[in-house]
Amino acid sequence: MLAIRFLSAIAASLSLYLLVTSLESGHVAGCGPASECEDVLNSDWAYFLGLPVSAPGFVSYGSIFVATFWATPPTPRRLRRRAWMFLAFAASVVVAAAAWFLTLQLLVLGHVCAFCLGAHAAGTLSAALVFRATGNPLRRPPVRNAALVAVATLVGGQWILKPKTPEVTTVPASLPVAGRQMEILDGRYELDLDEVPIIGRSDAPSVIISLFDYTCRHCRRMHQLLLDAEKAHRDELAIVNLPMPLDASCNRLVTRTAEEHTGACQYARLGLAVWHADRKVMSRFNRWIFDPPVPTGLDSAIGFATELVGAEALRRALDDRWVREQLEQDIAIYETISQHTGTGVMPQLVIGNQLVMGELRGGMPDLERLLGEVLKR
Repeated sequence: MLAIRFLSAIAASLSLYLLVTSLESGHVAGCGPASECEDVLNSDWAYFLGLPVSAPGFVSYGSIFVATFWATPPTPRRLRRRAWMFLAFAASVVVAAAAWFLTLQLLVLGHVCAFCLGAHAAGTLSAALVFRATGNPLRRPPVRNAALVAVATLVGGQWILKPKTPEVTTVPASLPVAGRQMEILDGRYELDLDEVPIIGRSDAPSVIISLFDYTCRHCRRMHQLLLDAEKAHRDELAIVNLPMPLDASCNRLVTRTAEEHTGACQYARLGLAVWHADRKVMSRFNRWIFDPPVPTGLDSAIGFATELVGAEALRRALDDRWVREQLEQDIAIYETISQHTGTGVMPQLVIGNQLVMGELRGGMPDLERLLGEVLKR
């Protein structure tokens, strides 16, 4: 019994930590922006009925911990029997939920959260000890039926009622200032619209900012939406296109580079270099690199960039300090936004004083709705 109590207490403590961190929009220890655990904890599957899934996890593990005190003498035998029946039910739910969330992390998200795995492991071990003491709980119809209903509610609720990304929050407004300068995040950063990569006319009356990573699949889908929006609002809308690599080799916020983002720093530098060398070919470069569902190999990208601007011009651009300074500014903007919001979900759009984080699942209608405020100005 002490082992069940100890393991369930560990699982409950880890779940409580994840719950508090999620509610406070903080970072889990050792999991900075764009880390695997950050991706898991900010995914659609991290919530159930609007609450972090760590909330029902904490309730489940905590209830096992409390029930252990009712399952031993001097509790009357009738209450002890009920306590053990509840323990069998809760243990069944814990094991099924752990299997569900592990499957989601490995097969759907492709990332794992160490704290989540720790809670699942401790909870599953405590459940195994309960099964050892009670036998197979699924042989008892009341326990089996109640556990099936609970698990079906969890899976069905997540599948049907998962929140719609992206997350929209408020940040200090992005405002045009003198000339072709634009201040963002309460004047902390200034962008020269005649210098930064931009889709559309730099003198368009409405300007939004896109932070993206060439290796981010969500960013790649967002890019096409932005192209469609610029076509629909030609001469009204311009999009500042800032590459922001989720790659630890140049981004200090990324503690470990996920496999899909390997080489993101080189892609970002290459994109900036093409813009700096010859802006007229940038749309061709972007179309070539964004059209496939994943970026082509880096050697192929360098070869195509060389074909567009010439080997010597590309070399000079890559060596120019503007590329380095612009990339550093893009990363700094991302860092400031991450500190403001507590998350590093990508892509990110700054639309006036709205920060849009994540993919627009509603497609163009969602983007048009978000653009409404800046286009009215």
